[in-house]
Amino acid sequence: MRILLAALLLFALPAMAAKPAIPSLTEDESSAVAKGDVVLRDDPNDPQAMYAFVEIAAERSKVWLALNDADLIESSSGTISQCDPYTDVTENGVRTIKLHYILNVAWSEVVYYIHRQHHTTEDYLEWTLDPDKTSDLVQADGYYVLTERDGKTLLVYWAKTNSGRRVPAWIKDMLTGRALKGWLDTVKTTSEGT
Repeated sequence: MRILLAALLLFALPAMAAKPAIPSLTEDESSAVAKGDVVLRDDPNDPQAMYAFVEIAAERSKVWLALNDADLIESSSGTISQCDPYTDVTENGVRTIKLHYILNVAWSEVVYYIHRQHHTTEDYLEWTLDPDKTSDLVQADGYYVLTERDGKTLLVYWAKTNSGRRVPAWIKDMLTGRALKGWLDTVKTTSEGT
């Protein structure tokens, strides 16, 4: 009976997160990243998701400071009118940061709450919508993975977002293209300048 109870408890526990694998870059992508460009790529396994890659001439700790700076996130884009942390705790090597976002996109306000978990010893951060809050988005999942090579940090980004409604292509392009590139350029500039 105890064995059965133990087995049932194991199945009831949430799955442990694992550091995402970094996809290989094509020769053209590697060349662009080496020049300091932000490279965007659709996820071939999920048409709703995308990758971004950028190489930063700074150590990982400086990049993490930029990625976890709510004020920097808010100031990096004209569409973000608010990015306020409402939880920031570290326990057992995992820093949990919860952020309240307000975006102004095409005459609409979008409010959502992100639950981020920064696995500090493994150099990755994953996020999803905070299940304890009501968001205007249906889905917002993603991660950052950082690796150091040749004295530089390769930042890998992956995200999948679903607003739950039909969004014009130009708005998607603005959010996933220009806004993402702008954010990663800001992270790069900030990390390299500190």
